[in-house]
Amino acid sequence: MVCFWNATLPNVYVNVISAHTQPEAVQRGAAAEDETLVTEKISGKPARALANRFIREMEAADAPQLVCPAQNTLTGPLRAAAKKTGRHEFPSLYAGQPAALACALPAGELAAQLNAEALDRLAALRRQTSPARMNALVFDTVARRLDYPPQ
Repeated sequence: MVCFWNATLPNVYVNVISAHTQPEAVQRGAAAEDETLVTEKISGKPARALANRFIREMEAADAPQLVCPAQNTLTGPLRAAAKKTGRHEFPSLYAGQPAALACALPAGELAAQLNAEALDRLAALRRQTSPARMNALVFDTVARRLDYPPQ
């Protein structure tokens, strides 16, 4: 198993209706304002997740963990059992800093909405900005929307 936490899709796609996101992650993400934290306790690599009982207790205990993928393998049975039984206090609920901004839409609808928003912003920039400044603004806008660089 290889850990690709930094190569995951942007946070905006986590809660699309066609995703296999756990319902409790969607509900908690919508209410999560400042309830995310970066932890290594799930996988052995830093990842931002919604704070739950497992993460809080492991962080409080300052328990050592294995490196990825060994820690991920070690915690796998607990996460699988939690998912199977609907216990949201134990699975990994990965989320970015703006988890509370997530919305539940079909993926195609979200992509169309993002495309329309980008085209509107580009048109506005073209009307009011030099080409060099526009390139910088476009990069900055896209980078923020994609939560890049990862925090």
